[in-house]
Amino acid sequence: MSDNSATSSPLRVEDAGDGFVRVIFEHGGAPVNRIDRQVLEALGGILDRLEAEPPAGVVFTSARDHFCVGADVGLIAALTGADDARQGSRAGQELFARIEALRCPTVAAVRGTCLGGGMEWSLACDRIIAADAPDTRLGLPEVQLGILPAWGGTQRLPARMGLGPAVEMMASGRRLPAAPARAKGLVDAVVPAGDLERAALEEVRRLAGAHPGGKVPRVRARGPVGTLTRLLPPVRAFVFGQVRKAIAKKAGHHYPAPLAIVDAVEAGFRGDRAAGYRREQELFAELALGPVSRNLVGLFQLTQEARRWYADEEARAADRPVRTVAVLGAGVMGAGIARLAAENGVDVVLRDVAPPALEAGMARIRGELDKKVERGRLQASEREAILARIKPTADVSPLAGADLIVEAVIEDLDLKRRVLQEAENAAPEALLASNTSALPIGEMATALSRPERLAGLHFFNPVERMPLVEVVAAPAAAPETVGALLTLVRRLGKTPVRVSDTPGFLVNRVLSIYLGEALLQVEEGVDIA
Repeated sequence: MSDNSATSSPLRVEDAGDGFVRVIFEHGGAPVNRIDRQVLEALGGILDRLEAEPPAGVVFTSARDHFCVGADVGLIAALTGADDARQGSRAGQELFARIEALRCPTVAAVRGTCLGGGMEWSLACDRIIAADAPDTRLGLPEVQLGILPAWGGTQRLPARMGLGPAVEMMASGRRLPAAPARAKGLVDAVVPAGDLERAALEEVRRLAGAHPGGKVPRVRARGPVGTLTRLLPPVRAFVFGQVRKAIAKKAGHHYPAPLAIVDAVEAGFRGDRAAGYRREQELFAELALGPVSRNLVGLFQLTQEARRWYADEEARAADRPVRTVAVLGAGVMGAGIARLAAENGVDVVLRDVAPPALEAGMARIRGELDKKVERGRLQASEREAILARIKPTADVSPLAGADLIVEAVIEDLDLKRRVLQEAENAAPEALLASNTSALPIGEMATALSRPERLAGLHFFNPVERMPLVEVVAAPAAAPETVGALLTLVRRLGKTPVRVSDTPGFLVNRVLSIYLGEALLQVEEGVDIA
């Protein structure tokens, strides 16, 4: 069953030999594999054929370096009412239920990103195999858009992972690397990236041999809590009561989606499976049309639009990739920037003239990485690889090999000028950046012989958690300098905003207005609380 004729289709079927087939996702009409109406229609047509002529087994895979980033957010923004939202949820549920009901084994071969609808697609398969690669991330992060997984995710994930881990993952929007996903039962095997396709075909062949002519048993989480919760109403009431308390404590009362996820999961435990799917539809309709989701979807779309704002400047810096970053100052901000860069594959030189401060900075980095290992968000081997990319030093000579030098010393203009001047002398070809939150970049640049190589790079504290980074384009800064910093910020997983070298840049200017208005309200008699 091979079909290469429909070249415009985002999905194609290829013969894998001996009656097995591969369904390959490659959305040529989009920059990434995203589930839109065209994909849903194409998958429906392929399932028509697989149901009419069942193959020996199916591997769902991707021709790109990621499986699927999720559903097109435009589908949510375009919803016209509750009936429309319920129908959208029901259509996705029914489509993935058809994958689960196929009369042959199915395996999802996941590389790179597998999120949202892409994860729900994978959960409908009999087995999931993931590539052991740094960029592999799996999850159901719909909560970050103010909604819940609406194509069966609230029902299939607890069945596979267990109640507690599944609810925590959906309510937090957490994205798991390959090894933690395997440890938690989200995937069935992790293999080297180069072996993914071969391993997936071997697994689907093994399943076909083990279950000839019959349906493959689903992977189910085992444990007394889940069993008793399904069978005994008092136990179920107690367990879900505790889960709600824990979720409410973390999420607060301004975000309805986390508690709605608990409601949908409980419906599946309380009634039959159909009841869980119906509750998922109803809750999705309530959330997707509510103000929280509308605002979060709008924010997401603006963030995506912002990715195109700086395309020209980033293109100018294409021949100046930043491979090594030197960070000057090992305090809270310097250590945070160093760790963020190292976690994203950048080699780092962390310099501080005070050895105790350098030791404290490295200890802070190790401590944060240790927490990630303890929480299952990082493997011990990954922690060691990150630490190996960071070279602590009190000497100035290692700066010579840096593509970019970022100063993160205290907010003292004269000190920053001296530090940047020393950095320029040590590495004349390097780009320079200051992590200042308020000091003028233009005044720092007067200490340099090549001021066009200096711009601001303002991270917010805590570095890892805050998504925005201000890239300050001083008057003398070359477009190539600014473009290189914009590109680096994206590589580090942050959202860059290009700002002028004006007092307060962007965020602190906005903050000062908020604070001023707050003081005026107090003067006018508004209660301070």
